[in-house]
Amino acid sequence: MSPSLQTCPLPVIEHIVELLDLADIRNLRLSCTTLATKACGKLFESIYVDLTADSLLAFAEATQTDSPLSKVNTLHLVGTIRELDDSTVPSWERKFSCSAQTEDQVQLLSQAFDGLARYKTDGILPSLSLRVAILRTNNKRDLPRSTVRGYTVESLCQCTVNTFNMAIRALTASKLRVAKLNIFNGRDMQNCSLSCDQLNMFDWTEAGVLDSLSPVTTLSISLMDRVFALNEDEEIDEDFSDIGSEDEADWQPTRRDEEIMTASRQESNFSGLANLIAICPHLDDFELHYLSIMWPKRRLFNNFPRQDILRHVAELDNPPMLKRCRIRGVSVREADMLNLIHRTKVAEISIEVIRLEEGTLRPVIDYCISKLAAVTKLHIDTVLEKSGQGYTGLVHFLDEGESRKYGGKFEVGTEILNREGDNRTKPVKYYVRRPVAEGNPAVCHWIALRRQEFIRALAALNSVWATLDDDDDDDDDEALEVLDSAAKALARKVVVAVLCLVTALFL
Repeated sequence: MSPSLQTCPLPVIEHIVELLDLADIRNLRLSCTTLATKACGKLFESIYVDLTADSLLAFAEATQTDSPLSKVNTLHLVGTIRELDDSTVPSWERKFSCSAQTEDQVQLLSQAFDGLARYKTDGILPSLSLRVAILRTNNKRDLPRSTVRGYTVESLCQCTVNTFNMAIRALTASKLRVAKLNIFNGRDMQNCSLSCDQLNMFDWTEAGVLDSLSPVTTLSISLMDRVFALNEDEEIDEDFSDIGSEDEADWQPTRRDEEIMTASRQESNFSGLANLIAICPHLDDFELHYLSIMWPKRRLFNNFPRQDILRHVAELDNPPMLKRCRIRGVSVREADMLNLIHRTKVAEISIEVIRLEEGTLRPVIDYCISKLAAVTKLHIDTVLEKSGQGYTGLVHFLDEGESRKYGGKFEVGTEILNREGDNRTKPVKYYVRRPVAEGNPAVCHWIALRRQEFIRALAALNSVWATLDDDDDDDDDEALEVLDSAAKALARKVVVAVLCLVTALFL
């Protein structure tokens, strides 16, 4: 018998299917029974759908008929930030726009969800993930972490909000239910988080939301500080030179400043995560990543109570019983962390890059390694704690290995602690290392990695560069004057900081 497509091995068919669009795949499956079976392979166990009108229309149509999409186990919904095609300006100066959210798109996504629900046991989709991608004019797709310049922080924040709102609204209006929910917390989604206040934009007690999310057993979410709209004048109005000087005492907030400070302390900014967890009674795997923002107007956010997010979770009336819990990048109080571990009876706890606003790490460690705790595995990596001498430093565990930050060069202990099995109850010794000026390249690399993962900088100078795109020469001159003033002020700050560090070496 002469060779034919249907006699090809399954891996070959699967590779061919990967290169086809949905319409061609449907035609391939209709050609014969053998190809219909082979063309429903691993490709459709996980699919990515852009939240654009064309993609949603094709997705909705495909789910209304018997198609390979009935085998989907993991659905990735991708919000897009598109680079506008303007050949008159260099690529690094082009504008970006995030994907819009329309009622028609929400309806299409809801129809697709209903189509998927028909093929699932109890209408439950095994996994739903929310993501963001940057679409370049050359058809290249970038991730937020790999795009250093170009898109604005505002467009990224708006994209996460639109993506989250569209997904939740479509779920509420559909019959689809979800077992695992990942909200911008993929391993490759650095610098992509949801503003913490957005979790309270929904009524989590609504019947549609309860039905869709009550089966959730795994919740992985990345949150960030509440985002406020600062126009260009507000961003560059900050006088960098008076930070820490006598002029700072004379600083008077504007009306807009007072509005932002009041809004940033609203309880609704921090209770949304607890409200979401409260409607997931079967939750046993929880991961939280938090991204802090370095605002141009730092005075407005010095007392932003990020630690209240975990406080609300720890104080839930009926907290979930967790098998696994991973906390990264958060600020937390000793009492709240201890309360969370105790009340959820978590078995595997991972605490990474956290800042203790109140208390110390000692009671948390002592409880986790005690025989009374339900903890079977403890992992701690990078904790900042306020010492008895008043300074905030990095916790170093003794007799646990070499420091990753210092490259093992000094006998300072390590910032990592692991306890598991018979080793769990072994006593732990640690101290808080005083911050010092270091010239070790390993330290610089370590700090850069931490900032990429847990801190988002909003540079005031960005708005100045934006004004340089205008055709008005007067505006350009004014922007350059502001840039020059800010640069000089920044240089003065650097000199002061260096002097402080040098002084610390001789204390």
